[in-house]
Amino acid sequence: MYILSTIRQSQEAKEVYGSTVQTLFVVNDVVSYPVKLPRFGCCSKNQYDYDDIEYPVPFNQLVSDVSTHYENYGIANKSLPFLLTGDIPTYHLHTSDVLMMTGASDNHGYGSFNCLYSMVLADPYASYMYIDLGLSPELKEKLFAHFETIHEIQKKMKSTGFIAYRKFNWSSFPKWMNLFENKDQRGGYTWKVVSYMDALFSWKAITFWIDGGSLIRDGISREVTNARLEGIYTPVSGGGAGKWTHITTIKFLEQNHIIDSFDPKWRMGCGGHLITDWSNKTVINRVIIPYQQCAYTQRCISPRGSNMTNHRQDQAVISALVNNIGTIKSMDAKYQALPALRQERGNNEKFCTKILNNYLISIQNTYQIKIENRYYKTTNISYTPINYKFVSRPVDEEWVPQS
Repeated sequence: MYILSTIRQSQEAKEVYGSTVQTLFVVNDVVSYPVKLPRFGCCSKNQYDYDDIEYPVPFNQLVSDVSTHYENYGIANKSLPFLLTGDIPTYHLHTSDVLMMTGASDNHGYGSFNCLYSMVLADPYASYMYIDLGLSPELKEKLFAHFETIHEIQKKMKSTGFIAYRKFNWSSFPKWMNLFENKDQRGGYTWKVVSYMDALFSWKAITFWIDGGSLIRDGISREVTNARLEGIYTPVSGGGAGKWTHITTIKFLEQNHIIDSFDPKWRMGCGGHLITDWSNKTVINRVIIPYQQCAYTQRCISPRGSNMTNHRQDQAVISALVNNIGTIKSMDAKYQALPALRQERGNNEKFCTKILNNYLISIQNTYQIKIENRYYKTTNISYTPINYKFVSRPVDEEWVPQS
């Protein structure tokens, strides 16, 4: 295990220097050497994939030009001049080095808006990115109204973080990567990985993906600390790697020397809650770079013959890569940091508004600010106690903040 050897090195350093800092990774020539598929992205087709795949955009352009991934990339929104629609900056003296991302298609829209506000409550100094996977005009307008409110919060908190919006361009990608044309495999969840990588490779700091139906309930200190210590963090998920990783994926990872060997007893991570620290080159080179290349390769991330009953696409691959380098805190219940999961509630606006009201109240009370929204009331609203399942932090049932 690459990381276990570096842990031993850091322990030896502690004995010599008396350091009390928990340093898990010592970057050296062995662990920092990138794991790459040779000549990946050199040609108009992916030479590592099935021969009959059609590419609407030449493959070498698709993997190298981020503007092909999104509609109207870089075209300013005149009604929201603060909104970034193209390139995002690299982290440099912003009020927070954390970039939090989420996104949704139309059937998860209302839940994803609440996810945005849970990010703001967790860290009002962070930057935020939303990936539009197919929102209706009505939901898109409501999203933009929420952007206005969040921007208002940023100004009042004197945050230098940004808000970014990208509309995924499905027509640029092969059909197997399309959420709507490959429903059995959910498009391999490649759209999530591609969007995440596009942001991470630009921001070059802490980058945090949160599924649109999830809600951060009690801050992000645990998961972000875990990522700072080990370079990456993903909480443990149900089932084992042997059950949820298709044999074709295993063979691809092993035969291309992306992992040393596959252990069916490995635990599974959670692709919907992923935090990476760009400064950790071991993780970038041994996990992130191969994960990005795998996301563009059906044989790797979502092979033919796999579906949701025998494979977990992005989740299976990230689990194998993280297990392979031997992290300690990821995929271990002792270090579990998990949001409230699956809170879309059928995309029911009425129910989701109850959750929205809770966040609007909490943001205003916590940071002692007043905010407005074009579509929703922000004053004289009531707090609704909600019992969240699948959370790692206990719910305080007696906590009822005043509106």
